Amino acid sequence: MKYYDCHTYLDMQIEDVVAIRNVQISEDSALGKYQSIGIHPWNVQADFETELAILEEKITSDAIIAVGECGLDRLHFETFELQKKVFQQQITFANKYQKPLIVHCVKAFSECLQLLSLAKVPVIIHGVNNKWDSIAAFVDRGYFLSFGAAILKVNSISRKILPQIPIHQLLLETDDTDISIQSIYQTAASLLTIDSEAFNLQIESNFHKIFQI
Repeated sequence: MKYYDCHTYLDMQIEDVVAIRNVQISEDSALGKYQSIGIHPWNVQADFETELAILEEKITSDAIIAVGECGLDRLHFETFELQKKVFQQQITFANKYQKPLIVHCVKAFSECLQLLSLAKVPVIIHGVNNKWDSIAAFVDRGYFLSFGAAILKVNSISRKILPQIPIHQLLLETDDTDISIQSIYQTAASLLTIDSEAFNLQIESNFHKIFQI
């Protein structure tokens, strides 16, 4: 049985785990069989045009199967207007090269939705740990919602809203933690009261709808 980790920062080659490793544009992207690459909203700088040019060149690599992590983060308010420009351009790249988007969205849901209306590729909202009112519109648009280690915490919002997500729009991730994807699978299946084998097969099906690997 395989496990699918749609977003990780760690280079862990583990048998039976298919993981998409997020790399930065400054990194040597040789590590990891499958990778995503993007400009994180925390890393947006005034000279973003130079970084976008580097990013587009790297996106063309066959090893890059998704654009991101990219998006908007209102907590970094000092660069918010620049974030929108950089995010929009990354959506353009994703459309041009037909690679899915892995999206970071913090307290900028309406702005993300507005810009994502331009996307013509599958969209994954990663690290979901938000109240239903904040993410309902993403679900209605058919975007995929990715849950991570937060569901292991008994009182997390993530854990409470997981049962409201249509199972055909669900993905799982480890992000920047060293928690095993298997433990996240086990917890998610338990919370949804679904047989673990059937649950694994559903996540596998969702994954392959997005990533042509």
